[in-house]
Amino acid sequence: AKRKLDDTAERRVTVRANVEREKGLLKQLKKEKDRKDNEMKMLDSEYNRANEIKTKFDDHINLIEQSIQDRIDEIEEKDNFYLLTAILVTQCYKYPAVYREKF
Repeated sequence: AKRKLDDTAERRVTVRANVEREKGLLKQLKKEKDRKDNEMKMLDSEYNRANEIKTKFDDHINLIEQSIQDRIDEIEEKDNFYLLTAILVTQCYKYPAVYREKF
C-alpha cells in the first residue's frame, strides 16, 4: 500500500510538473503572439504612412504634369495665333486688293 501511495504521489508530482511546464509554454506563446501583433500594428502603421506619402507625391506629380500641359497648350495657342497672323499679313501683302475690301 505504501508503494502504491508513493507511485500516486510521484505521478501527481510529475503531472503537476508537466502542467506547470505547459503553463510556461502557453505564457511564452502568448508573449510571442503579443509581440507579433505589435509588430504587425507597427508595420500596418508604416504601410499606411507610406501610402499617404505616395498619394501626396502622386497628387503633386499630377499637379506638375497638369501645369506643364497647360503651359504647353498656352504656348501652342500663342504659336498658332502668331502663325495665323503671319499668314494673314503675307496674304495682305501678296493680294492687297482682295484684303483692302475686307478690312
